[in-house]
Amino acid sequence: MITTTWTLHNVFYIAGSAVSWSSKRQSRVADSTTDAEYLALSHAGKEGIYLSQLLEELHVQPVAPAHIFTDNEAAAAVAHDPVRVSGTRHIRLREHFVRDMVNRGDISLSHVGTSNMVADIFTKALGPKIFSTHCYALGLRTRHPRLGSASHSLVIISYLPRCWPSDSWSVSDVPRAEAFARIRQLRNLDVTDAIIGARLNQSHQANKHRRPDDPAFRTGSYVYLSTKNLAVPDGMKSKLLPRYIGPFRIRAAIPATSSYDLELPPAMSRVHNRFHARLLRPCVENDAERFPGRDPAVLFVEDVADAADNSAIPERIVRDRRNARGARSFLVRWVGRNDTDDTWMSEQSIRLDHPSVLNAYLARLDRSNRRLAAR
Repeated sequence: MITTTWTLHNVFYIAGSAVSWSSKRQSRVADSTTDAEYLALSHAGKEGIYLSQLLEELHVQPVAPAHIFTDNEAAAAVAHDPVRVSGTRHIRLREHFVRDMVNRGDISLSHVGTSNMVADIFTKALGPKIFSTHCYALGLRTRHPRLGSASHSLVIISYLPRCWPSDSWSVSDVPRAEAFARIRQLRNLDVTDAIIGARLNQSHQANKHRRPDDPAFRTGSYVYLSTKNLAVPDGMKSKLLPRYIGPFRIRAAIPATSSYDLELPPAMSRVHNRFHARLLRPCVENDAERFPGRDPAVLFVEDVADAADNSAIPERIVRDRRNARGARSFLVRWVGRNDTDDTWMSEQSIRLDHPSVLNAYLARLDRSNRRLAAR
């Protein structure tokens, strides 16, 4: 039951496009949903007649009367049945104008499910899926709720129509079929040319707003390389990696595509040496007086290049530990690195990959009369 004031809402479409919509709070209290929907039908019917007359003034002859959808079957039944008075005695006489409009054929009524009632977007809170569907139906969004993208973007960005294959060796006895195939092939070619032209135009317009490449990017200069698209070293998190490694020397510059070929070390031989300008930063030499001991070149380049390969050489095992389940792991220090690069390895892995290092650690424990860590 609706025991408070209610909101009147409607949306009108012409040729599939929303041309008129309204949402107004009414001062009258409706005692039932049928009462409220019946009054809404009366107001919507008047708006439909107005739009039909407007089309006639514009010399557009409507092909059918205004078709109104409602999600209340009882209200539609009252409008179709002039002699039905049960539950409608309290309705004002002027509101029964919808019955006359239906009888004269000025409007027609049909039932629609609540999930498909677009006008509900004006009166109630909807779920994100239904809300997006109604917004698309109203033309407020270009993102299709089912396709997940704008309809035109699917054609312009990622899809090219497949051309009709031309079988010059085959002969058909049906001229209409040959004509249809030829027309289809020509239309596909026209659409393909239009899509390619739209892509080129988009690239041209987008390049107008892009910044030019840094003038420091030239052949022979040094730049830092972003670790954004490089493999993450085993045992490390991407958020803990330095944002840039290097510096690397630019071997060749391709300004037309903002691409640059870098001279990478042998340890990064598996990495393609051509990178876009957005992944590079100019190299600024370190001030040894203000920041002594800072060597930006020592940034485990070999691990970033070959993260899947265990090419690092272990120096020794620092200590061991056990977890709650009794599994033992060892803290390994690597050759040429400090304690910040120490890595925990499981007992199975270190026995398989570095058994000599494990034996040396156990022998060191025996000499110092120590044992492995207990649980």
